[in-house]
Amino acid sequence: YLRHPLKEITPEGLPIFLKLKRSLYGLAQSGYNWAQLLHGHLKSAGFQQYITDTCMFRFKTTRGQVYPKCPEKERNLTEEIIVGTYVDDVVYTGTSDFILDWFKSFIQSTFEVKQSETGPLEWILGARVYRDISKGTTTINQSVAIEKLARKLDLLSSNPCRSPMTPTP
Repeated sequence: YLRHPLKEITPEGLPIFLKLKRSLYGLAQSGYNWAQLLHGHLKSAGFQQYITDTCMFRFKTTRGQVYPKCPEKERNLTEEIIVGTYVDDVVYTGTSDFILDWFKSFIQSTFEVKQSETGPLEWILGARVYRDISKGTTTINQSVAIEKLARKLDLLSSNPCRSPMTPTP
């Protein structure tokens, strides 16, 4: 429900509220409504929602299910994908390109996805993600978020100290 934008009232002096047919971007419940829609779509395909973190989903199947054109000997290979959601961000990883391509098609069949927002993960929730494929490492760096917070709290000119701090006598 949304209060009438012109603050109109009924003849009895009560405020008029409008019942929305769909959620509007920017309203308090918009994120919740979007999450419900996305989570419902994932569950409809058989994704299992984590009990411990309701923004995480897991789907396990065979390669033959996600890629019917695969060679007969590969049809029974296990494929798995894990999907993390946060408001309108979706991050996913899987066992092969087959399931990742299937997931992209599955999401794009229902939702509009900007091509500029696809590809390897670079940022998530204000943290920079670096991947070094040759070393097999992933590093998450929060320096941008920390600097932004320090600027907001006027701590940029503070004296830095090592962490963990050593106790002084």
